[in-house]
Amino acid sequence: MPYREKRIYSGAMLEIERVHCTSCGRIIGRRPRGLPTGKAQARINLRNAQLKLARLMCENFCRGDYHITLTFSQTMTREQQAEALAKLLRWLRRACRKAGGGRYADGDLRYICVREDRGVRPHYHLVCQAFGLMVDELAEAWPWGRVEMGTLDGCPDYGWLARYLTKQEDQDKGRKRWSQSKNLRPPYMPEPKILKRKALSYRPKVPKDYYALTHYRNATAGGYEWEYIICIRKDRKQELPLDIQEQLDQAGCWSAYTEDMEQTGL
Repeated sequence: MPYREKRIYSGAMLEIERVHCTSCGRIIGRRPRGLPTGKAQARINLRNAQLKLARLMCENFCRGDYHITLTFSQTMTREQQAEALAKLLRWLRRACRKAGGGRYADGDLRYICVREDRGVRPHYHLVCQAFGLMVDELAEAWPWGRVEMGTLDGCPDYGWLARYLTKQEDQDKGRKRWSQSKNLRPPYMPEPKILKRKALSYRPKVPKDYYALTHYRNATAGGYEWEYIICIRKDRKQELPLDIQEQLDQAGCWSAYTEDMEQTGL
C-alpha cells in the first residue's frame, strides 16, 4: 500500500508527515456538531491548535519582534477587558502606520493575542512585528495595569512559545484560543504526494537545504509505519542553542532524532 507525504512550510520551519494511505481518494465525513468532546479528542484539539499557532508565528514573526504582556491590576469584567484590548490595538495600529509598519511596506499591524486568567491575574499575551515602539509609550497607552515588553529570540521553531501561550487547558467553551489580525500570511501547504512504496526509509529523508530537528516514528495498531519530522532551513541554524548547532554539524540532525531511533528500535 502507498504512503502519503504532506509538507507544511512555515517560515524557516518545514513539517513532513508520512502516513500509510488508507483513504486515498476517499472523503471521510466529520462527526455531527454538538456532540460532547471526549478527553482524548480534547488533547488532539489542543495539539492541533498549538501546531496551527506555531505555524502562524513561524511564518509571520522573526527575531526582534515584540512579545508584550498586558496585565490588569484592577477588577474588570470580561467585556471591559476586551474593550481595553481593542482600544490598545487601535492605538498600536495608528502607531505602526505612523512608524512605517516596520518591515512591512503596507504599514498594517500584524499580531496574535492570547488571553490567560486561570490562577493568575487576567492578562493578554500579544505578539506583533517590531516598528520602533518604546516601552514608556506602551505603558502610557495601557493605563489598566502593568506592561512587560520583550522580543522574540528568532528560533526557527516557535512550538515552545505556542505551547506556553495555550497552556491554559480549561479554555472557555465556544471561544477561540487566540485572536489574530486578518493580514497574517498562512503557511504554504502544497498538495500531498503519494509515495509508491511498501515501507518507509530507515533514515528520514529531508530536503538538502534543511536539517532534521525533531523526528517521531512509530507504527499504528495495524502495523503500518508513520513518521513526523520537523526541519529547519540550514541558513537559520545560528539562531539555535550552541549544543544543538554542534550536533547538527556533526550528524546533520539533532540528538532527539537518534534518541527516537533507539526508543523505537529502528
